[in-house]
Amino acid sequence: MLSELDLPALRAQRRHLTAEHARLTWLRRLVKARGDLEVARLTGVTGPSAAESTLLTPAVRAALALAEDGHRDLPSSALLTELAHTERSLSHAVDATQLHLDQATAELMRRYRDDPRTCLAQQLVEAPTAS
Repeated sequence: MLSELDLPALRAQRRHLTAEHARLTWLRRLVKARGDLEVARLTGVTGPSAAESTLLTPAVRAALALAEDGHRDLPSSALLTELAHTERSLSHAVDATQLHLDQATAELMRRYRDDPRTCLAQQLVEAPTAS
């Protein structure tokens, strides 16, 4: 329970939840993008037009190549199903993490309202010095 944590532990929990939320959001975006690329490949989109290609560097054009990669373990329909399922699971995890982060933030704000001096009591971490 958040109310049972001391202030440093509550702050650490918020930092952990913030990092976890960012990581899960990024992963969900990657899964979504991979699904979008697979749909584009299946629907015959072969890549950017000649005019659009001028806006893309060669590395970006190669990254957007939609040709069959030749070493896929799953048929496209199964891959799309797994990508969609994974995206939904990650969306639920992102939402749950956001809820916990909101609760930790609310608890921290409640403590700051109860005793405003506690927001000044956070220990500053010294940056490592270059050798």
